[in-house]
Amino acid sequence: TNHETSIPNLNMSSAEGKPSICRENSECTEEEATNMIREGIADAYQREKARKEELSQVPLEDREAAIYENFPDVRGCKLITEMTEADLIALRLKAYYSEKRRMKEMFKKVQEQIAEYHELLEYSNKMESRLNKLKTWARFLEEECKEKSLKVSSLENEVVDLKLHLANEKSSSQRISNELAKITSENQLLAR
Repeated sequence: TNHETSIPNLNMSSAEGKPSICRENSECTEEEATNMIREGIADAYQREKARKEELSQVPLEDREAAIYENFPDVRGCKLITEMTEADLIALRLKAYYSEKRRMKEMFKKVQEQIAEYHELLEYSNKMESRLNKLKTWARFLEEECKEKSLKVSSLENEVVDLKLHLANEKSSSQRISNELAKITSENQLLAR
């Protein structure tokens, strides 16, 4: 039977081996839906295989350590065949004190971590404050440097203007001296 169903089409194109998303609101046949399911299952198997390969790369010692960490070793313990009320109470107390000791150790570690966190936070705040001060100081120095740079540029322009003015004055002075010398020589000629 090849009747139409209203299953969203996310089938895998078997020729390409990658998903091809069909047009929105399109329908697919039952055969296409079946192929999508088969390819989805095949993809799930491939992912599981890859996950197992990843796990197999973890060294055996690490895996055993994780097992012993989560499941304590009970070898060497005698088997309990019958338990009296006193045994149950003793077992409960032992479990209680063991758990209490474990919780105290965990709380101590958490408190140490919180103390370290607060120290780091305080250090971070100090460094942030210092950074802000340095940024302010850098802006101040940058503005001061710009002002000095503008002053230097202005003074350089003044020096150039003064040199030009001096050169003009020298040329005017030379012209005046030449004219004065000319007038003097003319006066001397007239005086004779």
